[in-house]
Amino acid sequence: HQDDIDSRHNLLPQYLDVLADSRKYGQDKNMDKALEILNKAIVLMPEKEDARWGLASALLHLERHIESIIIYEKLINDFPDNARYQFEYGQVLILAGKTKEGFGQISLAMTKTAEFDHFLGALAKLYMENGLIEEARKAAEIHFKNYPHDIDIKNLIDKINYV
Repeated sequence: HQDDIDSRHNLLPQYLDVLADSRKYGQDKNMDKALEILNKAIVLMPEKEDARWGLASALLHLERHIESIIIYEKLINDFPDNARYQFEYGQVLILAGKTKEGFGQISLAMTKTAEFDHFLGALAKLYMENGLIEEARKAAEIHFKNYPHDIDIKNLIDKINYV
């Protein structure tokens, strides 16, 4: 058992180097190369979440939504306290055409933390575009309370109240 721990510990510097390389390729928008490198990192240390999250994000950027959804579902299952995974998962679901399910996941993530409150204005607009008037109203009102100078959201609230 100690040998396993030592060998995993020895892999950490290599894992971190591989992750750093993947970030460089991701910043350069070379997602195919980033994907290749992230898969190497996952092989090195499959239990670590960083590379798995990077893989889900890279797949999202490559518009490989179904694959990204699968990775996000595993991340949410393995790390249920990380609302970011659920929030991003909701976005991927929306992009994959699973709008109602995506909104549900985003809403759940937003109830867990204020980290995504800045997204409420965009979410209100998305709700409105999808005919979810009450959800749009709630999101817009909370956003406007936090950002009272956001004229677009003020106009959206006026439009909702007119409906």
